[in-house]
Amino acid sequence: MEYPESDDDDALEPAGGQARSLHAAGQDDAEQQFRALADALPHGAWIARPDGQAAYYNQRWFDDTGLTLEQTKAGGWESVLRPEDARARLDRWRHALATGEGYEVEYRLRAADGAYRWRLERATPVRAPDGRIIRWFVLCTDIDDQKRA
Repeated sequence: MEYPESDDDDALEPAGGQARSLHAAGQDDAEQQFRALADALPHGAWIARPDGQAAYYNQRWFDDTGLTLEQTKAGGWESVLRPEDARARLDRWRHALATGEGYEVEYRLRAADGAYRWRLERATPVRAPDGRIIRWFVLCTDIDDQKRA
């Protein structure tokens, strides 16, 4: 998608009776497109800050786990990990945060219906040009049918 170019980042455009910059309008549109894309994925997806603090979850995460945003943010995400799989998953995440390496890990996650289903979680660091991590992208794919086949 192309956005109008402007030499003036403070150029104003009316939007719903309010004025905002074209740059901000472009960001709003890009964010809406990102959310639509993320919510269309057949995976749970989340984004974390460099320190590992989650900053975004797609709708599939909430649909799959039955958790609310408030429950997830309050640590409820740990409650849906199968206890015997939790340590390995958490160890991989901590190792990734300490080393900056991406990872893959399989574990069982309790679905909204109460049944545990196998998941494949993949985390990838996103780096700035100088090499520092600016965020983590994490996908959580349901692999239960493949594991049980």
